[in-house]
Amino acid sequence: MEPTTLNTPEPTVVPSPSKDPPSEKTGVTPFVRHIDDYKKGFSSALRAFIYQAARNGLFLLLIVLKQFKLAGREHIPTDNTPFIVVANHVSNWDPPVVGCVLRGHRNVAFMAKQELMTPSHWLNAAFNWVGTIPVDRDSVSVTTLRVAKQVALLPNWVLGVFPEGHRNIDGTAKPKKGAAFMARMTGCAILPIGIAYTPQGARAQVGPIIPVTKDADLDTLTEHLMNTLHTLKTQAEGL
Repeated sequence: MEPTTLNTPEPTVVPSPSKDPPSEKTGVTPFVRHIDDYKKGFSSALRAFIYQAARNGLFLLLIVLKQFKLAGREHIPTDNTPFIVVANHVSNWDPPVVGCVLRGHRNVAFMAKQELMTPSHWLNAAFNWVGTIPVDRDSVSVTTLRVAKQVALLPNWVLGVFPEGHRNIDGTAKPKKGAAFMARMTGCAILPIGIAYTPQGARAQVGPIIPVTKDADLDTLTEHLMNTLHTLKTQAEGL
């Protein structure tokens, strides 16, 4: 999974949701996300159950296959304080790692490019049922931003964003401002997680919460966030 970021001005007008066109290559139409998917009814309860079951299975795989180690869990808020979880992105294992870091705390709804959801109906359904929010990177809809903002403020879910927008294995890719933008738009603090993969296995280091105000400068916040993630990744490598 390769979550994406946003770089779009905060919306002032909310249009009616429109149906996304099907993929030209596969004919698979990405699902349209609604806030009720997360907070009301049988489908939201089923989605939460499936997410947690999938996460528990992935946690066991990480322990067995990747010798997963984690430090800094004391920084994860234990009350209903809303926050956005942000991590560096070096592997397809990163979303499961982030989910497992928050195991026992919150479910993570990752923002991800919709192309990941269109290769097949099976992938479309899988991403749908674990709470992923599809994003059209060429034209981010106001509806997507509105749902992401609402999800970020729910007590049992958090929004997950990778500032680099895609896997950045060598660390040279320029970060985007999507994570900072979403934090500023929602007024949520940011929980940073540094992820590393060493010969000993997968490692994650959680850092202290970063407070964000609604007048925060996006460039300054993004730079601070990336410096923090770099430090945490270095610490993770030493676990």
